[in-house]
Amino acid sequence: MGLNDGEINNMAGWAVSLNGVAKVFGKDKWALKKINLKIMKNETVAIIGPRYSGKSILASIIGNQEFSTNGTIDYNFKESNLLKAIGYTQRSLEWPTGIKIKDIVNLYKTSFEMYDDEWMSRLYEVFDIEKSLNQKVNNSDKTFLKMFSLFLTFIPKPELVVIDEITQVVSMDNKERVLNFMKEYKEEYGVSYLIVNPDDFTFDFLCNRLIVMSKGFIVREHENNDNFVYSSYSLDIINRIKQKSIKPLTPDPVFKPIIERFVSKYNILSEQRSKFRERMSKFILTQEVESLNQSLSKMSLDVKNFHKNLIDYSENFISKSEMITLANQIQNIEKKHKKYLKEYKKIHLESEFKKVYSRYNPWLAEFVRFLRLELFPMLELKVVYQEDEKSLSMTTLEKNELKRMKKKLIKKELREIKKAVRSK
Repeated sequence: MGLNDGEINNMAGWAVSLNGVAKVFGKDKWALKKINLKIMKNETVAIIGPRYSGKSILASIIGNQEFSTNGTIDYNFKESNLLKAIGYTQRSLEWPTGIKIKDIVNLYKTSFEMYDDEWMSRLYEVFDIEKSLNQKVNNSDKTFLKMFSLFLTFIPKPELVVIDEITQVVSMDNKERVLNFMKEYKEEYGVSYLIVNPDDFTFDFLCNRLIVMSKGFIVREHENNDNFVYSSYSLDIINRIKQKSIKPLTPDPVFKPIIERFVSKYNILSEQRSKFRERMSKFILTQEVESLNQSLSKMSLDVKNFHKNLIDYSENFISKSEMITLANQIQNIEKKHKKYLKEYKKIHLESEFKKVYSRYNPWLAEFVRFLRLELFPMLELKVVYQEDEKSLSMTTLEKNELKRMKKKLIKKELREIKKAVRSK
């Protein structure tokens, strides 16, 4: 049974939204760099790219298999349990020796509370599984196990299906039947697909949009329309990437707006700093005032260096180590500002000096406040998931519970197998 009229109206809108998603391995090895992407409901998105482009990492993060290092990922599903809402097709699944196909199927049906016999019969027919239910996993060939993996993905009726390397999952003999089912399922339920490296037939038949990746960046996007020829375009774009003639679409889209505001505030502060110096030049400075001005000069030098680093770094994508450097510089500027304010409050200033400082200090305080409240949070390497850090731990708990159930059922099955062997 598909969607009713009211539910069909809800098929519009986005299913997954990524904002500034990045993935770092080790200290400074970026696999993904500030990915901004929306996958719409009832849409099939294809991802292509050369080796190490980040396409599989992106798919695994969207598929809730791996966490991003920073950035936000929002899901817009009816089902609140992401394990049910997202189907991720593994290229290979490891199961204990001796376990039967039917036991794994029953495990998934129990775990996902799937008691729709009509749906299961449909899946059995599409993926040609029923005749192999009594077969042991270790006696099954790789072609069957890949199809079985895709079969398992659809058991909970997911709202998003992620398939890494579909040509390695679906054989030519089964492709037309499986793709027809996927298209029907999409039209009936308004689901979304993310497919890594589709072949020409799959792209033309099922995909709405193409994303091209290189070195962790999204470098191109294309809609699948009558004028777009995927087979020739995909070959050409991959060759151009290898020849290093393709660059990312935009320079760091996440940091760009905040950097623009920083430059504006920095220019205003620089202007006020020049006016401050000009006014001070009219007086003979006391020793205390000279000491206070030295503190200001040191802080101004730090601000100038921070400005230079931020502009230099942001010309490309800001790396993890660069973000740490900038964050440390902001903290250092804050410390020097506090020290300056303490000195300012301690000394007794003549009215003419006090007037000059009182004009400049609010501008300086506003700039430091901007660094702390707006720029510094952008440099913290936090993972925000569904705009709620708690939901990250809940998802982990759900995953652990599923693993626990799998382990329990597998142990039970192995005990039954041992009993059967002894009885013989």
